[in-house]
Amino acid sequence: MQLLDDLKRPFNLITFILAILGIVLTIFFYNKSNKEKLLTYYKVTDNALIYDNSNSSNKFKVITSDSSIIKNNIYLIEFVLWNNGDFAIDSLDVREPFKIVLDSAQILSYSIQNEVRPNYSKFTLTKNDSNSLILKWRFFDPHQALKIQVMYASNATKNFKLMANILDILNIPQIEIDNKLRLSTKIFYIVNIIASSLLIFYIYKKQRQSKTSSPYSYVSLVIAYFIMITLTVYAFIVDSQQSFPLF
Repeated sequence: MQLLDDLKRPFNLITFILAILGIVLTIFFYNKSNKEKLLTYYKVTDNALIYDNSNSSNKFKVITSDSSIIKNNIYLIEFVLWNNGDFAIDSLDVREPFKIVLDSAQILSYSIQNEVRPNYSKFTLTKNDSNSLILKWRFFDPHQALKIQVMYASNATKNFKLMANILDILNIPQIEIDNKLRLSTKIFYIVNIIASSLLIFYIYKKQRQSKTSSPYSYVSLVIAYFIMITLTVYAFIVDSQQSFPLF
């Protein structure tokens, strides 16, 4: 093969290695510089009907802690708030209170169900008024998340709103989870490693059969294989860091 013959020359081999290293360093520094502060959320339970007032028996009533009767349906929502950016969001970055708002609804109960490193992050959830909550924290580190559960009464389902003024964050978008996509991505990495290994083995076998093979050709194969595996592992690590926190 003409390409392998060219790589047998020391000058071409060194040039090839430098070119590959240049690509690797370019990818590395691009990912290092392409950082942002990002806060997102995804729904776990979306307006699950807990109590249907229209179909309830007259002998069965739901009352609040102050003994008032609830005359509306009761719904449950659960969502995960996720710092999937590259920077920590400290409490000082929150310029205005972080509010969870359910318009025209009555919040009955609320809680933080799960969180990562609770003793460090110090998340607290308190009631602001009848239809809004305030979330506070000490540190919200990258790739950390918490799951929030809210039960509310209303005559119809409501979409909650996240309202906050946070430094360098313009909005808090909702994201969707696709577990099939995550699985296919992992399969891609595995197939890529297997295919690279088979390709290198095939080229190595052809060189062993060739009478013109030299030590330089074997060195080039080892370097090429090492670079391919390194790039694949690095991409897998970056993708794993961006994986969804599932509670």
